[in-house]
Amino acid sequence: MSILKNRQSRQDLLKKIQEEIKKTTTPTDVDEQDYWRLTKDDAGNGNAIIRFLPGDENDDLPYVKYFRHAFKGPSGKTWYIENSRTTIGEKDPCSDLNTELWNTGIKENQALASDRKRKLTYVSNILVIKDPKRPENEGKVFKFQYGKKIFDKITAMVDPVADPLEEVQKQPVNVFDVIDGANFKLKAKTVEKQLNYDESCFSDPSPIFGGDEKKINELDAQLFSLKKLLAPENFKSYDVLKERLNRVLGNTTVAQHVRTQPRENVNLPQASSEVDGDNVEEYLKTLVGE
Repeated sequence: MSILKNRQSRQDLLKKIQEEIKKTTTPTDVDEQDYWRLTKDDAGNGNAIIRFLPGDENDDLPYVKYFRHAFKGPSGKTWYIENSRTTIGEKDPCSDLNTELWNTGIKENQALASDRKRKLTYVSNILVIKDPKRPENEGKVFKFQYGKKIFDKITAMVDPVADPLEEVQKQPVNVFDVIDGANFKLKAKTVEKQLNYDESCFSDPSPIFGGDEKKINELDAQLFSLKKLLAPENFKSYDVLKERLNRVLGNTTVAQHVRTQPRENVNLPQASSEVDGDNVEEYLKTLVGE
């Protein structure tokens, strides 16, 4: 099926995305060549213009989502950065340990569980429109990993919340649509050592390549299958993940890291229920090799 589907089928996809968003999953080893990442300057800031694209003809939605754990072990020298098997509806050793830690009711254990919680990440096809730091990427299709903050901006376009103070309400925009979608101005700033995407925004809707059907249809062959990323064989087994977790935690059994009594006079960070995968890239960049 051509990427330039009839308008009715594109509208049907918009409704499907809206339904999925209202419901409240990537590969074990990513091929970095296939993934586009924003190049930032020495201050940790960067900007680019990208266009979210549909999935290929076998994808139900123009994005997939998955969970990943990313945290530093107690030695400070090794990291546990692994995709969670909970993405495919199966048990995961890190999630099991976090549940065990949380259920002790001890704040110190709960703070550990919060720090090691799974983080939600999305993957979509994108067309790079403008990449000031890497102009050679412009006009090419990549896979793009992003987190909850950027997905929230997509949600605001696809399924806008009615504003009782406005006479004219915002109309839903399927940002993944090649004709009725919109370019995304990605602006990242490093604020207190964390990437901030608050200034990122969508432009007004416009067709890709000015609506040139020949150029748009040429994108078909460049789209990556997103559904394949979630195939069970792309996730490490429970036993392999457990062995890795044991090594990072520096013990022979994860149960050794469950404290049965609280320490005295320990200043604990507040546990957070927010799940955000926007900074997974930063975890990866700071990975210490073994």
